[in-house]
Amino acid sequence: MKKFMWFYVTMGSFLLYLYTLCPTVTWGDSAKLVNFVIKKKFTYDFVGGHNLHTVFGLIFNLLPLHNIAYKQNLMSAFFAALALGIFYVVSEKIIKSKIAALAATISLAVSQMFWFMSVVNESYSLIYCFFAILLFLMVKYREDHKSIYLFLFTLLYALSVFENMLLAVFLPAYLFFFLSTDKKIIKDKLNLAVIITGILIGFVLPLWLLRIYTASHVFTTHPFIGSIILGIIESARTYFRPLHHIVRQLILYPAYLFYQFPVWGFIIGIVGLYKSYRTDKLLFYSLIIIIILDVFFASMYMLQRAFNLMVPGFMIFAIFIGYGVKWLFEDRMFIRGNIVKVVMLILIFFTPILFYGTVSTYILHHPNKMLVHARELPYRNNIEYYLIPWKQNNYGPELYAYQIFSVLPKNAILIADFTPEEVLRYYQLAYNFRKDVNIVDEDHYVFMGKDGGNALVNYIASELKNGKAVFLADDNPQYYFIPDLTKVFDIQKFGLAYKVSFK
Repeated sequence: MKKFMWFYVTMGSFLLYLYTLCPTVTWGDSAKLVNFVIKKKFTYDFVGGHNLHTVFGLIFNLLPLHNIAYKQNLMSAFFAALALGIFYVVSEKIIKSKIAALAATISLAVSQMFWFMSVVNESYSLIYCFFAILLFLMVKYREDHKSIYLFLFTLLYALSVFENMLLAVFLPAYLFFFLSTDKKIIKDKLNLAVIITGILIGFVLPLWLLRIYTASHVFTTHPFIGSIILGIIESARTYFRPLHHIVRQLILYPAYLFYQFPVWGFIIGIVGLYKSYRTDKLLFYSLIIIIILDVFFASMYMLQRAFNLMVPGFMIFAIFIGYGVKWLFEDRMFIRGNIVKVVMLILIFFTPILFYGTVSTYILHHPNKMLVHARELPYRNNIEYYLIPWKQNNYGPELYAYQIFSVLPKNAILIADFTPEEVLRYYQLAYNFRKDVNIVDEDHYVFMGKDGGNALVNYIASELKNGKAVFLADDNPQYYFIPDLTKVFDIQKFGLAYKVSFK
């Protein structure tokens, strides 16, 4: 049984995620990625394009199931479970203890953000799988210095960019590890050849294929390479936060870590840091550099994505939890026996589940202690949505879409920002539901800055003069320039929408 533990870990975690899987589409990026699959959309956008995710999404879309969004959610569960199976193997190789590796993997499997990203359609579970594979290849190369592992590492690292650019942040840590493992690594002609070949196959070849595709399918106003660079620069301007935000996130990081591994995991992980340092200094420093890079990058990035980006660091901390468990079971004479080990694994598994339920219930009854700073949406309870990872009862976006569409007159114009917009587009694309409604992207006006309000006023005025019925999906001042609109228009609640008319 122990020989196939990685398989049992994979299957057990997959069943957990399958049971708690989101049954349909959900907000924002999750819906956008489904829409990419439906439209077979590939793009030069390395920040928001997630082309590799779309490729796998098209494969999962072949499953004989009716609900397209569910199939994409299932893909997240699959890659998350696969990541955990690989993570178990890596942990066992690093810690050299099956029970410690199992404890590390269980703690990661039920950590809030890893679990959350495993049951909704996001690009992250696939990138976490890439991260686990890269850790495995690092350890294998260190064991026997075979060039095949260096080639596979370079290939997958380059390819991961087409899924998510997160792993690019860890380049200094990877360089430190490989150069410390083999100082002559880039002087060896074979190693240099496999590194170049890996980059060519993993990045240059897909980039060339993407260029051919975009030339005939995606029309841009800039040259291909120039569009990539401009897209990255624009994303940096849009999503990166000021210094005070970064400092605040760094200060709060221990609290975020505690929420992922409450009580036992957090305490044992702190102990494991020391055990790791005493056991393998090179690996310890490499893993710590990854955490530091991850924390700083996530702290600089937009708050809505920060916690997703922190997961690789959480994965490393789970390894330290494994080290801590090994210290307890092997170095402490008073903690011995299979019963004690089983009790420890049970505590590691159930404590987070009880903790998430308890914290969310407490906050629901004490709204003044609100921890989630996100706007409320119809049928989205922010406490349940953001703090509790399981999503088997999340039908909110579906109810929202059907109810808002049900009140709109024929050929209406609905101005919506990204989060609800992609959900509404999903039902138009997947089920041809209310395709007569013209959904207008509100983010186009937001990105115009201070000029966006006047531009939106002019657009709405023009459509109203043409006899169109115009509605807003929300009345949030941050997204819909409400102070500008109310100077010219009356805005009245209309079901879940807001009807706009001249005063």
